[in-house]
Amino acid sequence: MHNKIDSTELAYYIINSKKYPNLSHLKLQKLLYYIQSWHLVFFDKKIFDDSFQAWVHGPVSRKIYDTFKDESILHNELSPNLLKGNNLKSILSDEQFQLINDVLDEYGDKTPYHLECLTHEEKPWKEARGNCSLNEKCTNIINEDTIKEYYTTLIA
Repeated sequence: MHNKIDSTELAYYIINSKKYPNLSHLKLQKLLYYIQSWHLVFFDKKIFDDSFQAWVHGPVSRKIYDTFKDESILHNELSPNLLKGNNLKSILSDEQFQLINDVLDEYGDKTPYHLECLTHEEKPWKEARGNCSLNEKCTNIINEDTIKEYYTTLIA
């Protein structure tokens, strides 16, 4: 069985992992986006309920943005939240937990700018941007069917 989690719990798991000492909002958003995308591919459902909007700098979960917008750099000293995210392993299946860590291993060493450029090259973000100009605010939702279809083609 594959369970859903709260996106902020997953964000805190990433922040508290100590793999990313100066984690930017941009990078956190892209890591969450790729976790969600690959979860859709492999498990045919979302791992958390958030949708992603096609912002100028790539996919953004509004919930995550609103949660962390007052922090300039995300690091594991965002008390009192040091323990948040620690219980994911007990909530998720082993396969889900492994997927999260595989995605973090695959994308985590990339710079925020690299991840932004990567999403800008991919169909889901480009399609959701639609007629928004590159520098224009855009809150269009990235279609989950498009996400699943696109990323599935990358492994076929």
